[in-house]
Amino acid sequence: MDDLHIRKMVTYVVRYFNTYCPENLEAMVHLIGHDERFRKRVEEITEAIIDHHDELFVACSGGKKVEDITPKYAKQCEEIRLQMKKLVEDFLSEAQAS
Repeated sequence: MDDLHIRKMVTYVVRYFNTYCPENLEAMVHLIGHDERFRKRVEEITEAIIDHHDELFVACSGGKKVEDITPKYAKQCEEIRLQMKKLVEDFLSEAQAS
């Protein structure tokens, strides 16, 4: 498959998911990562998720109570989800313009 076919396939699936099952945000972001134009942004989001999870485990391993750090953790998760949603919007917007 060449880049154009991959882009068309990914665009169709992401558009479908966004319309009919937007809760599958992680799958949409993963698929967008197959488009080389968006790969770096997907990698940045993936690294942010991993780093964020690591921070939680390090904090708990360091003696902090999970009940105390969960509100901050949840807020950071929401910020990452907003980045993911923005990526999907940007991808679909660019696909619409093409």
